[in-house]
Amino acid sequence: MRRLMLALALWPGLAAAEVWEPLSGLRLHEALSARVLAEESGATTNFFADGRSLREEGNGSEWGRWRVDGETACLQAAAEEDWQCFQVERQGIDLRFSGEADDIRVMRYIDLH
Repeated sequence: MRRLMLALALWPGLAAAEVWEPLSGLRLHEALSARVLAEESGATTNFFADGRSLREEGNGSEWGRWRVDGETACLQAAAEEDWQCFQVERQGIDLRFSGEADDIRVMRYIDLH
């Protein structure tokens, strides 16, 4: 009986931990500003507070820009004119970026250690 009660007490917390929380506006800006995120591939992106970004992969790095536009985070590579915008959700220390055509990227904070 004690095990059942313990399991029931923990279950809501476990279920809540699996929910992706949508971010927008100021909360989205705060989630990205002056932060470093990594993808599973090992690529990292630095989101500087002044709107610059630096993506680093094994074969080099690329400067760009980032901004929050209402409910989306928008990224622009230095060599591109167009901005790519993403809905962003948070689950713990992971952020999920969902773009057009099923473009989904999950990145993890690496500056929280």
